[in-house]
Amino acid sequence: MTIQLTGYSISAYCLALLQVLKELGLSYEFIQPNNFEDIKTPEYLATKHPFGKIPSLNDDGFQIYESRAIARYLVKKYQGTKS
Repeated sequence: MTIQLTGYSISAYCLALLQVLKELGLSYEFIQPNNFEDIKTPEYLATKHPFGKIPSLNDDGFQIYESRAIARYLVKKYQGTKS
């Protein structure tokens, strides 16, 4: 499964994570919600981020949110795995 990052391209937090993904050489799908109301839906709150914020990341069923935690997770799991 491809890593899925949900967020907005105008968000500094998401831009930082996009850079981490690129530096690690990982393939990913960047999902941008249509509007800010989309991140407040019950489905988003239950499956992506309980506070209705961005970014959130899904890695093969493992869901994590908060940009700093996501960056640390990605580096710890994938650093040195790509050539």
